[in-house]
Amino acid sequence: MDELTTLAAAAGVAAVACLLGLALLLSIVMAVSYWKIGTKAGYPGWALLVPFYGVFVHLRMIKRPPSWGWIVIGGTTLQTILSLYELMTGTVQADQPFWLIAVSTILGISTFIYSVRMMHGFSRVFGKSGWYTVGIVLFPYVFIPMLAFGNARYQPDGMVYNSFGPA
Repeated sequence: MDELTTLAAAAGVAAVACLLGLALLLSIVMAVSYWKIGTKAGYPGWALLVPFYGVFVHLRMIKRPPSWGWIVIGGTTLQTILSLYELMTGTVQADQPFWLIAVSTILGISTFIYSVRMMHGFSRVFGKSGWYTVGIVLFPYVFIPMLAFGNARYQPDGMVYNSFGPA
């Protein structure tokens, strides 16, 4: 029984090491992709990698107001604080006050909607359609590198047809 326990522990460590290696590889691929996208758009490559500043550079690239950045950053921050409150107080969802559940839900939905709209603007300024936005939302580790290393060009004033209607 002792050998079996040792073997199981070794398999667990190997699995965790493989998952961490995969996460590191995907992080590097995405960082390089965003760097390349930034340089395609005429911005410094590092600008999209800086945590809060990158959101505002992204918004500048897609010609959207900075208030969108505050909505996304504020919504994410407040939702994190609410989650930490739940964790620290040890409350489960059934024990939480209604206002906490409502605020957390509204913040999550609004942050998701603004993030998708930002990704749609991202697709649009690179000459892609609304379906490309769906690809970015569902499979970002595939579509963001395709945008970075493909033949897409930054077109800040260009309008493209998309399946969601006029952009």
